Amino acid sequence: MAEETTKTATDCPACSTEHAQGDQCAPSEPAQKHSIPVIAQVHVQEEVRPIATRWMRIGRETDNDVVVRDDGFVSRYHAWITFERDHFWIEDLGSTNGTMLNGQILERRELLASGDKIKIGESEMTFVLLEKTGSGS
Repeated sequence: MAEETTKTATDCPACSTEHAQGDQCAPSEPAQKHSIPVIAQVHVQEEVRPIATRWMRIGRETDNDVVVRDDGFVSRYHAWITFERDHFWIEDLGSTNGTMLNGQILERRELLASGDKIKIGESEMTFVLLEKTGSGS
C-alpha cells in the first residue's frame, strides 16, 4: 500500500489565501499585487527601490520589480519580498543558486529586519525599514 503524503495548509504571502505547503500563487500574478503605504525600501547598488505593493519580485526577467542585469547567477524569477501580517518577508522562488540573507542561505521564507543584507547571485542589496510596522498604526 502506498504511503499517503499530507501537505500542511499555509497562507500564501502573495494573496493571503490558504494553499498546501509548498504551493503558492504564480509570482507573475499582478492581480494579487495590492498597494501598501511605502514604509520600506531596498537599496540595490546606487538605486533605492521603494516597496509600495504587497510583494516585490527580484530576478533577471524585465517584468520583475527589481531587475538584476549582468549577473549570470541570478534566475529569471529569483526571490521576492512580501508584506504580510504587518511584517516583511523574503523568500527564494526556487532559484538555481539560492538567496542569502545576512550571509546565510535561505532554506525557507524569513522575516526581514532593517539593515538586513540580501545577496542574489553576485548582487547585494540592503533592506531598509522606514517606519515601524504593526497593528498599532
